[in-house]
Amino acid sequence: LKLFCSGDSVMSKLIRFLLPFHGAASRTWKHGKICNHRILLNVGRYTAIATTAVAGLAALSACIFYNKNHMLNTIPVRNMHAFQLPFKPNDYNFIADVVEKVAPAVVSIELQGKIPFLGQTTLSNGSGVIVRSDGWILTNAHVVNNGRRDVYVKLYDGRVYEGFVKYIDQSSDLAAVKINATNLPYLKLKEGKEVRPGEWVIALGSPYCLTNTVTVGIVSNARRLISGHGQEKPIEYIQTDAMITTGNSGGPLVDLDGEIIGISTMQVTPGISFALPADHVSNFFQKCCQAELQSKKPESYFPKSLDTKRKCFLGITMLSLDNNLLSELRQRDPNFFNVTHGVLVHSVVLGSAAHETETCNFSGYKIHPGKGKRAVHIFINGKCERSFRMKRNPRKTLWTVFYRRKHKKGVHAEEVVKRRVKRTTKFQRDIGKLTVEDILKRRNQKPEFRQAQREQAVKAAKEKTREAKAARKAEKMRAAQKAAAGRMKIAKPVKQQAPRVGGKR
Repeated sequence: LKLFCSGDSVMSKLIRFLLPFHGAASRTWKHGKICNHRILLNVGRYTAIATTAVAGLAALSACIFYNKNHMLNTIPVRNMHAFQLPFKPNDYNFIADVVEKVAPAVVSIELQGKIPFLGQTTLSNGSGVIVRSDGWILTNAHVVNNGRRDVYVKLYDGRVYEGFVKYIDQSSDLAAVKINATNLPYLKLKEGKEVRPGEWVIALGSPYCLTNTVTVGIVSNARRLISGHGQEKPIEYIQTDAMITTGNSGGPLVDLDGEIIGISTMQVTPGISFALPADHVSNFFQKCCQAELQSKKPESYFPKSLDTKRKCFLGITMLSLDNNLLSELRQRDPNFFNVTHGVLVHSVVLGSAAHETETCNFSGYKIHPGKGKRAVHIFINGKCERSFRMKRNPRKTLWTVFYRRKHKKGVHAEEVVKRRVKRTTKFQRDIGKLTVEDILKRRNQKPEFRQAQREQAVKAAKEKTREAKAARKAEKMRAAQKAAAGRMKIAKPVKQQAPRVGGKR
């Protein structure tokens, strides 16, 4: 106890407080100088109990103090920090390490074009990934499948190149783009790997033109069969909860090794996204490389230059009519048309086919039809309300636009327009099986057939012009000969008389 009495700790003060009572009780009991024997006995008993408890606490404190000093003495000085913090923060930044390795090979694809008559430059964007150092990029087909727009590829370091769409596969929604650059960072396609559900994946892309965006998730399902897009067999997609939004299409989906396990394709809802697996993407790219070496197009793959679809631009802004809009329009104008559905022409674009020359009114708004042999007829519930002409080169067609009631079968453009228009091209398909006229119209819609028709028409026009020139030349020659013949003097024949025989009579 003397060992623990020295010092200023709480235990030392408690022992020094109890020791005088123990000593006084012992001396009083020994010499018999206390008056009440029962009180002395209780004091001695309590003192003994307190002394025993204090001794036990002191022994326990000594053991704890000894063990702590022993443990601290056995730990080397160089491991003191590890004992206090058993991990390093940088050990858990594996996502950042993968992104640092993968990001330079991810590109942003921008499509630029102009709206006719408006001159406004439109901009849509997507993502892609470099798979070869000589400038080959893989992306989705729906990102670059527009033949009338220019493709520009923006690299990770800010450089911008013009892209050339080499091959497109509509069925699997894949496309290959080439840029004129070399020594580019690229990623490998991880073929033959069994992707497991629950595996960490990283999606990179440019959603909403926000380049170098990273999202993280796990594989929800490694083999999700989805059919569509015109493919013969369903494709096994990788389902993930990594966020894939507008602009992420075509970007890579990589694992923690930094290799491509899929190409981000579509999002159904937040938390449910799909990517094409690397095996399917690798088959497409191998076919593209083989076709590039053999300089021929593989089956079902076509370049951008063959996408020659032309769309008609009427030059009006329209508003779809629903029940709420119709009720509001009738409140503003009690004399509004009694219609159930259709569109409302709101304004006309300056310089368009609908803005030229003559003016007609429809639903209180002015419509400016264009010149030519093509016209648009607006029918409301089977009744022709307004007609105006439109322009679409190089075809010369009479267009018919009509609205009919829902679930009213058997009403066609030809039946309604025959009474009002002499020549009308029926563009609407018959309800049911296709007819011969529909098949012929489908054939006429093909670009190669239209080109052949144009060449034949040009050839016939040249031949007709040549024949007309030859006929005019022959007519001029005949007229000249006739005029010359009228001016010439025709000599009269001289009558020769027989000589006289004999003398004068």
